[in-house]
Amino acid sequence: MTTTPSPRLALLLTVCLLATGAARAGTLQLRVTAQDGTPARDVVVWVATPVRVPPPTFPPAAVVIEQRDLQFVPPVTVVRTGTPVRFSNQDRYDHHVRSVPSGPLGSVPPVNAFELRLSGDDPKARSAEILADKPGIVGLGCHLHSSMRGSLFVTDSPYFTKTDQNGVAQLDNLPDGPADVRLWHADQLVEQLAQKVTVGPTPLSATAQLNFSPRRRR
Repeated sequence: MTTTPSPRLALLLTVCLLATGAARAGTLQLRVTAQDGTPARDVVVWVATPVRVPPPTFPPAAVVIEQRDLQFVPPVTVVRTGTPVRFSNQDRYDHHVRSVPSGPLGSVPPVNAFELRLSGDDPKARSAEILADKPGIVGLGCHLHSSMRGSLFVTDSPYFTKTDQNGVAQLDNLPDGPADVRLWHADQLVEQLAQKVTVGPTPLSATAQLNFSPRRRR
């Protein structure tokens, strides 16, 4: 005879399964170098999932990109699809934020199109917000200061980060098993090779090399 678990038992089983899944989550530390062997900073690193992972049920907090000293800070920002992105002018003069094609040749159109004017002296007009609702790349520019460039990378994957000044990126809470690790850099001309790794309970370290050497930022 088949019996149906009581609600209390079903809840206990669910908690146990969640705890088991959390215990099986793995960590990957990836060290990325340029073609010349130097550490590659601001490389977007993410794991491509075989199936679409549903977005979180709660609204994500806004991610802030500042305009400071005629620069976008940080120069590269990576967020998950559905994240609000707020632009904030920290300079004493006006700025203009607009989406522009990305890549050194300007061959990749932005997935989100917008134009924002940010005041340098009016506190109520020093910031503005967009919703990153489409996965892909958005180049950032300032119509008033043509030397200002930045990048917004939007991904459907819940597993993403970017490399630090030492070229190191760490991804936590990865599911066990094979993982397809992808790389992207704002200066690349062609796609980077995917890194194939196998995630397990033991923290994993791996290396990757870009197929070019990025230009130095000022």
